[in-house]
Amino acid sequence: MKKKIIILACSGLISVLSANAQNVKGHELSVFGDYGLSTLNYNSSLGDVKNGLGGSFGLDYTYYFSKSFGLGTGFGVSFYNAKSKIDRMDISYRSRDFEGSDFIFRSEITDYEEKQKTMMFKIPVMFRYRTSNDMFYAGVGVKLGIPVKSTFKAKNVNLKNTGFYEYENVEYDSPEFLGFGNFKRDSDGDIDFKLACIVSAEFGMKWKLSENIAVKTGVYVDYGVNNIYKEKPGNMFVSYNSLSPEKFVCKSVMDSRYTGTDGVAIDFVDKVIPIAAGIKLSFVFDLSK
Repeated sequence: MKKKIIILACSGLISVLSANAQNVKGHELSVFGDYGLSTLNYNSSLGDVKNGLGGSFGLDYTYYFSKSFGLGTGFGVSFYNAKSKIDRMDISYRSRDFEGSDFIFRSEITDYEEKQKTMMFKIPVMFRYRTSNDMFYAGVGVKLGIPVKSTFKAKNVNLKNTGFYEYENVEYDSPEFLGFGNFKRDSDGDIDFKLACIVSAEFGMKWKLSENIAVKTGVYVDYGVNNIYKEKPGNMFVSYNSLSPEKFVCKSVMDSRYTGTDGVAIDFVDKVIPIAAGIKLSFVFDLSK
């Protein structure tokens, strides 16, 4: 589905540029790059969240239907980063070992640090303004954000796994081949997000280098208006594998749960908003000249 949207959007942009190639009155094409705060904004029910830096690059096309006002679109690639830190969390749920015996799997995770990264394609629709002397510009509009690749990574995860067998009234902290004991593991994988609707604003100055080439310097703000978090089926943070117990899997805080003090499973995250703000540099080609 995402690939179809990207292909249609690119085809539409190419069609717009081609259709207007013969009538160059009031047309600008820009190659841009920006950098600054670029993060996945969310609150975790456990631990701390730190925002990250990132940026974007791409193409902007603007058709000016009057001397000062125009409508723009384009295509960009944005990179978002965030980090979650948790001093300690506990996992507890009923499971079954490879012999078919029921037990309560318990895991204590300490000093956990996870980094999340997301690459997103953006398709903007911007209403643009420029002063009569073409020195200052501003723009407001919306952008469709298409998550392409989202991942998480955690290094040296400290886990203490035990198994409590109620019929024996015994809690085992070994052997390791049953997944019980102290472990250090690296963990990584993919995260699945929904499409983002983003409101955007920018303003700055334009510096002419020649009759039809200029440089724009400015600032921008992008703010997601919808929650891109996908509801998950309630996976616990540590997934016990009864067939290969020593190969248990650690998931991301973005798609898992932990056990609260009352024994009830709690989601780490329930809302994720992409946010970006920073400086923008554009090389502008005035096609009307």
